[in-house]
Amino acid sequence: MLDTMVYGFVAAIFLIFITISMVKIYRITPKMGIGLVWGSLGLKLFFISVYTISVSDYIENDILYATLILMSIIYSMVYTILKLKKDLFDYDEEQFKKD
Repeated sequence: MLDTMVYGFVAAIFLIFITISMVKIYRITPKMGIGLVWGSLGLKLFFISVYTISVSDYIENDILYATLILMSIIYSMVYTILKLKKDLFDYDEEQFKKD
């Protein structure tokens, strides 16, 4: 059971790292927003698939592992939406002040 939690948290940390990196890259190049979102989603799915296949023999509790992965995916999507929405709102305010 402890092994399952460790493998789940390692995967969750990597997913959150990809999400935070994507938001930082978005702030540098905001015109690439939708491409970054889809690219990071593809990278996350590829990583989770390969990682799960490689550690599937060591996972004792499949439901716990899936729950940890699901929680990290939900967190990363909510984090991405809130950060991008805040950045878009700030960008609109700057444009309104210039006009």
